[in-house]
Amino acid sequence: MRVRTAVLPPALAVLAALTTTACASSEKKEAESGGLVKVNLAAMAIGQTATIVAAKEQGIFEKHGIDLEISYVEPAALVPALMSGDADFVWTNAPALLAARANNVPLKSVTTVSVAGDDPASFPIQVMVPKGSDIKSLKDLGGKEVGTASLFQLNDLALMESLDQAGVDAQSVKFVEIPFPNMGEALKAGRADAIIATEPFTTIMKSEGKVVPLVSVSEGLTPTTPISSIGSSDKFIGANSELIEDFRAAVDEAADYAVTHDDEVRATIPKMTELTPELSEVISLAPVDTTDDPAAWNAWSELLVEVGVLDKKVDSADAFLAD
Repeated sequence: MRVRTAVLPPALAVLAALTTTACASSEKKEAESGGLVKVNLAAMAIGQTATIVAAKEQGIFEKHGIDLEISYVEPAALVPALMSGDADFVWTNAPALLAARANNVPLKSVTTVSVAGDDPASFPIQVMVPKGSDIKSLKDLGGKEVGTASLFQLNDLALMESLDQAGVDAQSVKFVEIPFPNMGEALKAGRADAIIATEPFTTIMKSEGKVVPLVSVSEGLTPTTPISSIGSSDKFIGANSELIEDFRAAVDEAADYAVTHDDEVRATIPKMTELTPELSEVISLAPVDTTDDPAAWNAWSELLVEVGVLDKKVDSADAFLAD
């Protein structure tokens, strides 16, 4: 894949504007009762967060000495909440974290939460085309227009890697920004040849029968490629080593619970989103796995350099806490 010139995406430009002088508190915050350490996680109200929500409801974090509060914010507000001290931990994804790190934002992953997995067909982020389209494979995307919610984010970056693996020049593909709710209409109107949709929109569009999946964006990713992770600031991590280990242990247990209690995890989704219980039961979720794979983190970093988002690789040792 050839290097392309890129303007820093808006979400990453926000990260770059933040300075290292504003960091989360470096002291543990004792809860009013029970001797628990009170911490706040800033997250998005999405299905994948259900892993943590269910664990909180099951008392898993309390078991590890943590009184966890979850604040739901818009994506652009996640890192500012962490840097201002309003949050101790933040929900993020691997490419965004690496881009932030490269732009001097002291953000580090404390644990991976979900990975690409080994079943692309069930991955929640899918490339979709109109029913009857002449686009039948990744190779047919060359020279086409593909809709994505935000440029140079996890969705289109993962597809770029899949294109590269399939021998397709990603530069020949024109990515256009289309909000998720408008993607089906954009396909129908011919404003895009294909779209990169995520849940619940993939399930909704498939059920309508006018749009069909082409390929998962996880096709070109290794099974342990980090997708979602939870991060914190360097300062908070350095000053709260015991709390960080307790938190990581709680997320590990949350992951184990999610794998064996899928119904219970999905039952929490309507509590934090507008999805119906019926839809929450059938949407695809990324595989829950807290494995931190250095090679997979490095692969994301290399891809960000290749597409021009970063000037140089981020050392994976700086990006996440090793197991």
